[in-house]
Amino acid sequence: MEFVDFHAAASTCSPSRASLLTGRLGLRNGVTHNFAVTSVGGLPLNETTLAEVLQRAGYVTAMIGNVP
Repeated sequence: MEFVDFHAAASTCSPSRASLLTGRLGLRNGVTHNFAVTSVGGLPLNETTLAEVLQRAGYVTAMIGNVP
């Protein structure tokens, strides 16, 4: 399956990336602001990602994007 149209769940990188990984908005997945380069936090460890759910169902997942 190829998704060619995507709308970001937030206007900044960390919350929109966390939303893509979890399928949940930042207020629900715990990532509400951008992380700094020196940040030690990240996606909460108790958060389930879509890749984990799909893996249990036998799927192999990958995320590929353009790097400017």
